[in-house]
Amino acid sequence: MAQFNLSTACLLLLLSVSPFTALTESACCTKYTRGSVPMEIVKGFAIQDNRHPIKVNDCCMNVSNRQIQTPITSCKIQAPSHPCVHAVIFTSMGTEYCSSPRARWVRNKIVELKKKGNPCTEWKKRK
Repeated sequence: MAQFNLSTACLLLLLSVSPFTALTESACCTKYTRGSVPMEIVKGFAIQDNRHPIKVNDCCMNVSNRQIQTPITSCKIQAPSHPCVHAVIFTSMGTEYCSSPRARWVRNKIVELKKKGNPCTEWKKRK
């Protein structure tokens, strides 16, 4: 069977599927390959995208730059610790979201919450 370069196969799949895909949970690749992969060993694929707010599972392994549209009530700061990344975890309507600490809106929201007497706390990874 013919071998395809993995990046070519992923690009083709991304172009054919991405308009119909919505991110609902946080997920992150932990291993990558630069070589060719025989197609018969590929069991599936997933598209990663940070264009939507990302919900927290055990910890944030990926972050989003997208602004959360519902009211934010609290925040926590997650320090990087493999596989978790540096993140600001916002709580909005009972749901926690992983946000990029580098995004301007995130820094502004942290200041706003602090002024309201609700500063960010340290995030502890769930066990």
